[in-house]
Amino acid sequence: MSSLPDEAKLDELYLPGTHESLALHFPLLSSICQSTSLTSQLRGGIRFLDLRFALLDDGTLWAYHGVVPQRRRAEDVFDEVYAWLEGEGARECVVVSCKQENPAPLFAPTLWSLLDRTSRWRSKWHDEDRWPALEEVRGKCVMFCRFGWDDRRGLHPPTWPNDSRAAWRTSIGGRDTVVQDWYGLSSPLALPRKASLALSLFDPSSSSLLPSPSPSPSDDQPPRLPHRISFLSCASFPLLYPSLAAKGFGLPSLGLGWRGVNDLVLRGLRRLALRDARLDGESGDETVKGDGRKGRGRRYEVGQGGMVLLLDFWECPAGGAGRNGRGGQEQRSSALVEELVRMNFA
Repeated sequence: MSSLPDEAKLDELYLPGTHESLALHFPLLSSICQSTSLTSQLRGGIRFLDLRFALLDDGTLWAYHGVVPQRRRAEDVFDEVYAWLEGEGARECVVVSCKQENPAPLFAPTLWSLLDRTSRWRSKWHDEDRWPALEEVRGKCVMFCRFGWDDRRGLHPPTWPNDSRAAWRTSIGGRDTVVQDWYGLSSPLALPRKASLALSLFDPSSSSLLPSPSPSPSDDQPPRLPHRISFLSCASFPLLYPSLAAKGFGLPSLGLGWRGVNDLVLRGLRRLALRDARLDGESGDETVKGDGRKGRGRRYEVGQGGMVLLLDFWECPAGGAGRNGRGGQEQRSSALVEELVRMNFA
């Protein structure tokens, strides 16, 4: 984000995210969705965090994945994000989705009280129900609320259908939005269907991306794309844990096992890029395409909706040689994250 123009709006960008960003701990294999710390995720290019907390009887907020504790207090989690933003991420920003994991009635006021408790913490948040421009939020967190549904503080989806097998449409922060969050697969055989659903949100010709109802485009402009939020996370009990769904299993190139959804989507995006290149060669004009322009739905355009893509085990498939982190340690990288980041500079 540090290289993007200040006037770019967050909902126009392509942001890599992690699903269940804090879910690193047993006892259940089905409860583990990541293998790296928040700091490693942020250093690797993640800019949307999915944080889930439960309010305990003693009034404290702790990280949970469903009923499985993830051994971190909320204040320690936020301190880690702030530390990164105050250091190497000073010109970045992070969208932070906070989701309530238990039915405690005082969850929302407790969380807001925690974030408001010091002026330093309070100054770190954009908490309006609108998508900001980068110049407003460099060095800050942007609150995305999956709690306190009656509150209008923070970006607020009005509803969130559970495990819908089709992408669904809503409005978030004043922006027409399409969400894909199908996670309850029947078996590994459903992984290609999950990947196809996710890939459909990158293709303006897909029925999932019918033109936004307003404003009406002029004759010489393509229809306005909605903002898109797409979860690649999925699993099924008892055979398909999140790790096996994301990473794959066995030797699929030899017909033994299956490719993970992360790899399937990466390969699909590369096929779409090859399709663009082929059409370029046929037309002789890279702006001429059946649905409008080269790479629409896969590149940053002013006024057009971008995408948040949320991953389990974000670092798979691995990217190029990792950058050196602090202390000379090699930083993990992800080929899919790198592909998404490039869309902001296409």
